[in-house]
Amino acid sequence: MPPLWKSDKNYGKYQLWRLPGEYLLNRSELDNVRKIVVKVSTMPIGRTLLLVTFALLVGCASHLPDAIRKAPPDDIQPNTVRHAPDSLRGKPVRWGGHILSLRNLKEETQIEIVTRGLDSDGRPLEDDRSQGRFLAKVNGFVDPTVYEKGREITVSGQVEGVSKQTIGDFQYDYPVVRAEQVHLWEKRASPHPDYYYDPFYSPFWSPWNNPYYPYPGYRPYYRPR
Repeated sequence: MPPLWKSDKNYGKYQLWRLPGEYLLNRSELDNVRKIVVKVSTMPIGRTLLLVTFALLVGCASHLPDAIRKAPPDDIQPNTVRHAPDSLRGKPVRWGGHILSLRNLKEETQIEIVTRGLDSDGRPLEDDRSQGRFLAKVNGFVDPTVYEKGREITVSGQVEGVSKQTIGDFQYDYPVVRAEQVHLWEKRASPHPDYYYDPFYSPFWSPWNNPYYPYPGYRPYYRPR
């Protein structure tokens, strides 16, 4: 690869090289470019980016209701309600997990949720530890096309008791919370984007350094081991 810049005696200028073409800059223009590069390189960019990132994170967290972001003092869990529903009726709770099903009734909506632990912002954790299922009762209509199966959700409200229902032939005790705050979380970005990786791709390839020119599409074939 040629140097970034070099003297050109024929034109009395400096050449700033850039593949696949080149740009010509005179001495004063090149000096301006160097001054800009030096000025930018001396700025505390890392510290600035860190402060901006922190401000964005704090700003996003501040939009969450306190009832979603903070656990109540007792932080009662679904298993505790399942074993002592009457003594805990009316107690404040904050639970979350993944939506399993949704049922719209005449005046309310029942959301069946598989519990997960919550992080410091109240978002369900990505693990398999669970305290079973619970029902969140929400006043009014909830759109099932938005609150679809698998979405992460956190609710806060008051314990209403236990609802005995069946899953297949098994009788199951659902802790029930009368939801006062409901937060549907944004879908997480996929950690593995769907793309094809070419093992022979090189960002430095160009027709000028291709030993197989004039066949630019040609690549040597390597037999898999």
